[in-house]
Amino acid sequence: MMIKQTCKLQILFEKVKAKPRSQRWLVTIGLTVVCVVVTLSTAGAVQPTHQEASAPENAQALPAVTAANVFKAPTTCAELCALSPGNLAKCDIALMNLLCAEGLRGSETLNISGCLATLDSWAGHLKNEIERNLYRYRADPGRFQNCEGRYRMGMLVTVLKQDMKVHYDDERSNDEPAEAFFADAGSVFINGMLGPRRAGTCGSIPVLVVALARRLGYPVKLVIARSHTFARWDDGKDRFNIEASNGGGMIEHPDDHYRTWPKPITEEMIAVEGYLKSLSPSEELAVFLQTRAVCLFVSGRKDETKRVCRKGLELLPSSKLFKFAY
Repeated sequence: MMIKQTCKLQILFEKVKAKPRSQRWLVTIGLTVVCVVVTLSTAGAVQPTHQEASAPENAQALPAVTAANVFKAPTTCAELCALSPGNLAKCDIALMNLLCAEGLRGSETLNISGCLATLDSWAGHLKNEIERNLYRYRADPGRFQNCEGRYRMGMLVTVLKQDMKVHYDDERSNDEPAEAFFADAGSVFINGMLGPRRAGTCGSIPVLVVALARRLGYPVKLVIARSHTFARWDDGKDRFNIEASNGGGMIEHPDDHYRTWPKPITEEMIAVEGYLKSLSPSEELAVFLQTRAVCLFVSGRKDETKRVCRKGLELLPSSKLFKFAY
Protein backbone atom coordinates (compact mmCIF):
# COMPACT_ATOMS: atom_id res chain seq x y z
CA MET A 1 0.00 0.00 0.00
CA MET A 2 2.81 2.37 0.90
CA ILE A 3 4.53 1.76 -2.50
CA LYS A 4 1.35 2.70 -4.42
CA GLN A 5 0.96 5.93 -2.43
CA THR A 6 4.60 6.87 -3.06
CA CYS A 7 4.22 6.36 -6.81
CA LYS A 8 1.14 8.58 -6.93
CA LEU A 9 2.97 11.38 -5.10
CA GLN A 10 5.91 11.17 -7.49
CA ILE A 11 3.53 11.62 -10.44
CA LEU A 12 1.97 14.68 -8.79
CA PHE A 13 5.42 16.25 -8.24
CA GLU A 14 6.22 15.77 -11.92
CA LYS A 15 3.03 17.63 -12.83
CA VAL A 16 4.03 20.45 -10.48
CA LYS A 17 7.27 20.97 -12.43
CA ALA A 18 5.21 21.55 -15.56
CA LYS A 19 3.22 24.42 -14.04
CA PRO A 20 4.28 28.09 -14.27
CA ARG A 21 6.87 29.17 -11.67
CA SER A 22 4.34 31.56 -10.06
CA GLN A 23 1.93 28.67 -9.20
CA ARG A 24 4.53 26.01 -8.41
CA TRP A 25 5.32 27.03 -4.81
CA LEU A 26 1.69 26.86 -3.55
CA VAL A 27 1.12 23.37 -4.96
CA THR A 28 4.47 22.17 -3.57
CA ILE A 29 3.51 23.19 -0.02
CA GLY A 30 0.22 21.32 -0.32
CA LEU A 31 1.91 18.17 -1.58
CA THR A 32 4.49 18.33 1.21
CA VAL A 33 1.73 18.33 3.84
CA VAL A 34 0.10 15.37 2.12
CA CYS A 35 3.43 13.47 2.18
CA VAL A 36 3.82 13.98 5.90
CA VAL A 37 0.28 12.80 6.65
CA VAL A 38 0.61 9.74 4.42
CA THR A 39 3.99 8.81 5.92
CA LEU A 40 2.73 9.02 9.51
CA SER A 41 -0.46 7.08 8.86
CA THR A 42 1.37 4.40 6.91
CA ALA A 43 4.05 4.01 9.57
CA GLY A 44 1.34 3.46 12.20
CA ALA A 45 -0.33 0.89 9.97
CA VAL A 46 2.79 -1.21 9.44
CA GLN A 47 4.07 -1.18 13.04
CA PRO A 48 3.67 -4.63 14.61
CA THR A 49 1.12 -4.94 17.39
CA HIS A 50 2.20 -5.86 20.93
CA GLN A 51 1.27 -9.46 20.26
CA GLU A 52 3.14 -9.53 16.94
CA ALA A 53 6.34 -7.95 18.25
CA SER A 54 9.21 -10.39 18.29
CA ALA A 55 10.72 -11.27 21.68
CA PRO A 56 14.28 -10.17 22.47
CA GLU A 57 16.88 -12.78 21.63
CA ASN A 58 17.81 -13.30 25.29
CA ALA A 59 14.21 -13.63 26.51
CA GLN A 60 13.39 -16.95 28.18
CA ALA A 61 10.16 -18.70 27.34
CA LEU A 62 7.82 -19.15 30.31
CA PRO A 63 6.90 -22.76 31.09
CA ALA A 64 3.49 -23.73 29.84
CA VAL A 65 0.87 -24.38 32.51
CA THR A 66 -0.50 -27.82 31.77
CA ALA A 67 -2.51 -30.43 33.61
CA ALA A 68 0.76 -32.31 34.15
CA ASN A 69 2.34 -29.63 36.38
CA VAL A 70 -0.76 -28.41 38.26
CA PHE A 71 -1.31 -30.24 41.55
CA LYS A 72 -4.84 -31.47 42.10
CA ALA A 73 -5.64 -32.31 45.71
CA PRO A 74 -6.96 -35.86 46.14
CA THR A 75 -10.59 -36.35 47.16
CA THR A 76 -10.48 -40.04 48.10
CA CYS A 77 -8.04 -42.37 49.84
CA ALA A 78 -7.50 -44.18 46.52
CA GLU A 79 -6.50 -40.92 44.81
CA LEU A 80 -4.19 -40.12 47.70
CA CYS A 81 -2.44 -43.49 47.42
CA ALA A 82 -1.98 -42.96 43.68
CA LEU A 83 -0.01 -39.71 44.12
CA SER A 84 3.68 -39.61 43.23
CA PRO A 85 6.18 -38.77 46.00
CA GLY A 86 6.55 -35.29 44.48
CA ASN A 87 2.83 -34.62 44.68
CA LEU A 88 2.57 -36.11 48.15
CA ALA A 89 4.98 -33.38 49.23
CA LYS A 90 2.39 -30.82 48.05
CA CYS A 91 -0.47 -32.45 49.92
CA ASP A 92 -1.72 -31.06 53.24
CA ILE A 93 -0.89 -33.50 56.03
CA ALA A 94 -4.34 -32.90 57.51
CA LEU A 95 -6.01 -33.89 54.23
CA MET A 96 -3.82 -37.01 54.04
CA ASN A 97 -4.85 -38.04 57.54
CA LEU A 98 -8.54 -37.39 56.99
CA LEU A 99 -8.65 -39.30 53.71
CA CYS A 100 -7.10 -42.32 55.45
CA ALA A 101 -10.03 -42.22 57.90
CA GLU A 102 -12.74 -42.40 55.23
CA GLY A 103 -15.15 -45.32 55.42
CA LEU A 104 -13.97 -46.48 58.84
CA ARG A 105 -16.08 -47.13 61.91
CA GLY A 106 -16.25 -43.83 63.77
CA SER A 107 -15.94 -41.76 60.58
CA GLU A 108 -19.48 -42.27 59.29
CA THR A 109 -20.21 -38.52 59.45
CA LEU A 110 -16.76 -37.44 58.29
CA ASN A 111 -16.91 -34.06 56.54
CA ILE A 112 -13.43 -33.40 55.17
CA SER A 113 -14.08 -29.92 53.78
CA GLY A 114 -15.66 -28.91 57.08
CA CYS A 115 -12.69 -30.29 59.02
CA LEU A 116 -10.21 -28.38 56.86
CA ALA A 117 -12.24 -25.18 57.26
CA THR A 118 -12.14 -25.63 61.04
CA LEU A 119 -8.37 -26.11 60.91
CA ASP A 120 -7.93 -22.93 58.87
CA SER A 121 -10.09 -21.02 61.36
CA TRP A 122 -8.09 -22.38 64.29
CA ALA A 123 -4.83 -21.46 62.56
CA GLY A 124 -6.05 -17.87 62.25
CA HIS A 125 -6.88 -17.72 65.95
CA LEU A 126 -3.54 -19.27 66.89
CA LYS A 127 -1.63 -16.77 64.77
CA ASN A 128 -3.39 -13.85 66.45
CA GLU A 129 -2.71 -15.19 69.96
CA ILE A 130 0.92 -16.07 69.25
CA GLU A 131 1.66 -12.63 67.81
CA ARG A 132 -0.34 -10.83 70.50
CA ASN A 133 1.76 -12.47 73.23
CA LEU A 134 5.11 -12.20 71.45
CA TYR A 135 6.16 -9.57 73.98
CA ARG A 136 6.56 -12.41 76.48
CA TYR A 137 9.41 -13.87 74.46
CA ARG A 138 10.99 -10.50 73.72
CA ALA A 139 10.90 -9.55 77.40
CA ASP A 140 12.64 -12.74 78.52
CA PRO A 141 14.06 -14.85 75.66
CA GLY A 142 16.17 -16.84 78.13
CA ARG A 143 12.98 -18.39 79.44
CA PHE A 144 12.66 -20.07 76.02
CA GLN A 145 16.39 -20.86 75.65
CA ASN A 146 16.71 -17.87 73.30
CA CYS A 147 14.67 -19.76 70.71
CA GLU A 148 11.59 -18.04 69.33
CA GLY A 149 10.40 -21.35 67.90
CA ARG A 150 10.05 -22.74 71.43
CA TYR A 151 7.88 -19.80 72.39
CA ARG A 152 5.71 -20.17 69.26
CA MET A 153 5.15 -23.92 69.64
CA GLY A 154 4.56 -23.62 73.40
CA MET A 155 1.87 -21.02 72.72
CA LEU A 156 0.37 -23.11 69.93
CA VAL A 157 -0.07 -26.16 72.16
CA THR A 158 -1.35 -24.08 75.09
CA VAL A 159 -3.93 -22.18 73.05
CA LEU A 160 -5.01 -25.36 71.26
CA LYS A 161 -5.79 -26.99 74.60
CA GLN A 162 -7.17 -23.97 76.46
CA ASP A 163 -9.20 -22.26 73.73
CA MET A 164 -10.09 -25.17 71.43
CA LYS A 165 -10.40 -27.63 74.34
CA VAL A 166 -8.41 -30.34 72.53
CA HIS A 167 -7.44 -33.10 74.98
CA TYR A 168 -6.38 -36.72 75.24
CA ASP A 169 -9.29 -39.14 75.07
CA ASP A 170 -9.70 -40.39 78.65
CA GLU A 171 -11.37 -43.56 77.35
CA ARG A 172 -8.23 -44.62 75.47
CA SER A 173 -5.00 -46.06 76.87
CA ASN A 174 -1.78 -47.39 75.36
CA ASP A 175 -2.21 -50.48 77.49
CA GLU A 176 -5.61 -51.51 76.13
CA PRO A 177 -5.97 -54.13 73.37
CA ALA A 178 -5.86 -53.03 69.72
CA GLU A 179 -9.46 -54.22 69.32
CA ALA A 180 -10.54 -51.44 71.69
CA PHE A 181 -7.97 -48.74 70.88
CA PHE A 182 -8.63 -48.86 67.12
CA ALA A 183 -12.36 -49.52 67.30
CA ASP A 184 -13.22 -45.84 66.72
CA ALA A 185 -11.36 -44.00 63.94
CA GLY A 186 -12.19 -40.71 65.62
CA SER A 187 -9.73 -41.58 68.39
CA VAL A 188 -6.77 -42.23 66.11
CA PHE A 189 -7.39 -39.76 63.26
CA ILE A 190 -7.71 -35.99 63.61
CA ASN A 191 -11.44 -35.84 62.80
CA GLY A 192 -12.13 -36.85 66.41
CA MET A 193 -10.59 -33.59 67.66
CA LEU A 194 -12.35 -31.45 65.06
CA GLY A 195 -15.77 -32.66 66.20
CA PRO A 196 -17.67 -31.73 69.36
CA ARG A 197 -15.72 -34.11 71.64
CA ARG A 198 -12.33 -32.52 70.82
CA ALA A 199 -10.69 -35.80 71.94
CA GLY A 200 -7.64 -37.48 70.42
CA THR A 201 -4.72 -39.78 71.24
CA CYS A 202 -0.95 -39.83 70.82
CA GLY A 203 -1.58 -41.04 67.26
CA SER A 204 -3.68 -38.02 66.30
CA ILE A 205 -2.84 -35.05 68.55
CA PRO A 206 0.71 -34.65 67.13
CA VAL A 207 -0.69 -34.77 63.58
CA LEU A 208 -3.08 -31.96 64.44
CA VAL A 209 -0.20 -29.95 65.94
CA VAL A 210 1.91 -30.45 62.79
CA ALA A 211 -1.01 -29.52 60.50
CA LEU A 212 -1.63 -26.27 62.39
CA ALA A 213 2.08 -25.42 62.67
CA ARG A 214 2.55 -25.81 58.92
CA ARG A 215 -0.42 -23.54 58.29
CA LEU A 216 1.54 -20.91 60.21
CA GLY A 217 4.66 -21.57 58.16
CA TYR A 218 6.58 -23.34 60.94
CA PRO A 219 9.21 -26.02 60.09
CA VAL A 220 7.56 -28.83 62.05
CA LYS A 221 7.83 -32.54 61.25
CA LEU A 222 6.04 -35.69 62.38
CA VAL A 223 8.10 -38.30 64.26
CA ILE A 224 7.20 -41.80 65.45
CA ALA A 225 8.44 -43.88 68.36
CA ARG A 226 7.22 -47.34 69.28
CA SER A 227 3.44 -47.04 69.89
CA HIS A 228 3.76 -43.26 70.04
CA THR A 229 3.90 -40.17 67.83
CA PHE A 230 5.29 -36.70 68.50
CA ALA A 231 6.30 -33.56 66.60
CA ARG A 232 9.65 -31.89 66.00
CA TRP A 233 10.73 -28.35 65.19
CA ASP A 234 13.78 -28.26 62.92
CA ASP A 235 14.73 -25.08 61.04
CA GLY A 236 18.37 -26.03 60.55
CA LYS A 237 19.40 -23.93 63.53
CA ASP A 238 17.11 -24.99 66.37
CA ARG A 239 15.84 -28.56 66.78
CA PHE A 240 13.59 -29.75 69.59
CA ASN A 241 10.87 -32.34 70.14
CA ILE A 242 7.30 -31.34 70.91
CA GLU A 243 5.19 -33.52 73.21
CA ALA A 244 1.55 -32.46 73.14
CA SER A 245 -0.35 -35.64 74.10
CA ASN A 246 0.09 -34.97 77.81
CA GLY A 247 -2.45 -33.30 80.04
CA GLY A 248 -0.83 -29.86 80.23
CA GLY A 249 1.15 -27.61 77.92
CA MET A 250 4.01 -28.53 75.64
CA ILE A 251 6.76 -30.77 77.05
CA GLU A 252 10.15 -31.17 75.40
CA HIS A 253 11.85 -34.56 75.59
CA PRO A 254 15.22 -35.54 74.03
CA ASP A 255 15.32 -38.38 71.49
CA ASP A 256 16.76 -40.76 74.10
CA HIS A 257 13.56 -40.45 76.14
CA TYR A 258 11.61 -42.20 73.38
CA ARG A 259 14.12 -45.05 73.18
CA THR A 260 12.61 -46.43 76.38
CA TRP A 261 9.16 -44.80 76.54
CA PRO A 262 6.42 -45.78 76.05
CA LYS A 263 8.07 -49.02 74.85
CA PRO A 264 11.76 -49.92 74.36
CA ILE A 265 13.27 -49.40 70.90
CA THR A 266 16.25 -51.28 69.51
CA GLU A 267 18.66 -50.03 66.86
CA GLU A 268 17.19 -52.58 64.46
CA MET A 269 13.71 -51.15 65.00
CA ILE A 270 15.02 -47.67 64.29
CA ALA A 271 16.52 -48.88 61.01
CA VAL A 272 13.52 -50.96 59.95
CA GLU A 273 10.57 -48.81 61.05
CA GLY A 274 12.09 -45.32 60.81
CA TYR A 275 11.63 -44.53 64.49
CA LEU A 276 12.91 -41.19 65.86
CA LYS A 277 13.52 -39.64 62.43
CA SER A 278 11.67 -36.72 60.89
CA LEU A 279 9.27 -38.29 58.42
CA SER A 280 9.01 -37.49 54.73
CA PRO A 281 5.52 -36.99 53.21
CA SER A 282 5.60 -40.57 51.86
CA GLU A 283 6.51 -41.89 55.31
CA GLU A 284 3.74 -39.80 56.88
CA LEU A 285 1.27 -41.48 54.54
CA ALA A 286 2.72 -44.88 55.46
CA VAL A 287 2.07 -44.15 59.15
CA PHE A 288 -1.54 -43.16 58.44
CA LEU A 289 -2.03 -46.29 56.36
CA GLN A 290 -0.72 -48.39 59.26
CA THR A 291 -3.43 -46.89 61.44
CA ARG A 292 -6.06 -47.42 58.74
CA ALA A 293 -4.99 -51.03 58.29
CA VAL A 294 -5.40 -51.84 61.98
CA CYS A 295 -8.82 -50.12 62.06
CA LEU A 296 -9.90 -52.24 59.10
CA PHE A 297 -8.48 -55.40 60.67
CA VAL A 298 -10.28 -55.04 64.00
CA SER A 299 -13.49 -54.38 62.06
CA GLY A 300 -13.10 -57.72 60.30
CA ARG A 301 -12.40 -56.23 56.85
CA LYS A 302 -9.45 -58.49 56.09
CA ASP A 303 -9.29 -58.12 52.29
CA GLU A 304 -9.20 -54.33 52.54
CA THR A 305 -6.56 -54.63 55.24
CA LYS A 306 -4.28 -56.55 52.90
CA ARG A 307 -4.68 -53.99 50.12
CA VAL A 308 -3.77 -51.14 52.46
CA CYS A 309 -0.77 -53.07 53.80
CA ARG A 310 0.50 -53.71 50.28
CA LYS A 311 0.43 -49.97 49.59
CA GLY A 312 2.12 -49.28 52.91
CA LEU A 313 4.94 -51.66 52.05
CA GLU A 314 5.49 -49.77 48.78
CA LEU A 315 6.05 -46.62 50.82
CA LEU A 316 8.03 -48.23 53.65
CA PRO A 317 9.42 -51.54 52.29
CA SER A 318 11.47 -52.40 55.38
CA SER A 319 8.56 -52.14 57.82
CA LYS A 320 7.41 -55.27 59.62
CA LEU A 321 4.28 -53.58 60.92
CA PHE A 322 2.42 -54.07 57.64
CA LYS A 323 2.99 -57.83 57.64
CA PHE A 324 0.47 -58.63 60.38
CA ALA A 325 -2.25 -58.98 57.74
CA TYR A 326 -0.56 -61.92 55.98
